[in-house]
Amino acid sequence: MRTIKSPSGRSIQKIRFTPHSQLFLLDDQGELTLWDLETHELVWQFRASVLMFTLSPDGRMLGTVEGDLTQLWNIASRRLHENRPARDHRHPTALRLLNDYHFIVVRWPFSDEPNGVVALHAPFIPLRGSLFSPDGRWLTVLHGKTIQTIEFAVLRECSLNGRWGNWNSWSIHCPANSLAYSADSRWLVVGVGRSATIIDLDNPTAPVRSLSSHKRTVRGMTFTPDSRYLLTASVDHRVKVWDLETDQERCDFWWRVGKLSDVQMSPDGMLVAAIADDEVVLWDWDG
Repeated sequence: MRTIKSPSGRSIQKIRFTPHSQLFLLDDQGELTLWDLETHELVWQFRASVLMFTLSPDGRMLGTVEGDLTQLWNIASRRLHENRPARDHRHPTALRLLNDYHFIVVRWPFSDEPNGVVALHAPFIPLRGSLFSPDGRWLTVLHGKTIQTIEFAVLRECSLNGRWGNWNSWSIHCPANSLAYSADSRWLVVGVGRSATIIDLDNPTAPVRSLSSHKRTVRGMTFTPDSRYLLTASVDHRVKVWDLETDQERCDFWWRVGKLSDVQMSPDGMLVAAIADDEVVLWDWDG
């Protein structure tokens, strides 16, 4: 086990692996940093206040939202590639970079943004979270005690005609607090209270599966690249590993580092990272 501390000393809100042994950290004041995981050195630090960030499918470009701007950065050169001003000043709820490096921005309510930014409205009040699947096929939103998903191509076509389309919906017993997809975009997992609820997006009418043994709220989840295992992180300080062939808990990790708010696995399946307040705990994954 090894750790990376937030350089600002503030709580870390989000982490994301790149395909090149690097890790992005975003703190609760919008400071974004990039770390080399082979040397554990800080290699890039944003001084601006970043609201959201995402990576392109090829892992070469970084997309950020900062105030009124969506910005495109080359990760290798660490240089700004393009500024794209937005007319809408409202906080986005989901962000995605396409293969051609155009942005998809989901805001509430509808706004029409120029310069390669496609904006869609979300008529749900309030949105607790939203997320695109890795392949860009699905968009999932959380609002109240409801989970809803739709194929993005269908949503985009409907929005051009002023419609919102037909969504798949699931009701849950309490408001959800986190979302994650499997690498192949087939499985959606939602943190609901102390449980992780798994939905088969290829068969939306199938019964959902619920995994539960945490003592407190589940705040983060990640699948292994082969979708064989699910890792869940909780404010009970533990990361649990679930075998998805049997839906049984395989093992858990507890390092006495504090409440955990997210967990992520590297694209090659070799590393796992979990957020514990102002630091990230890293460990090797051996399956």
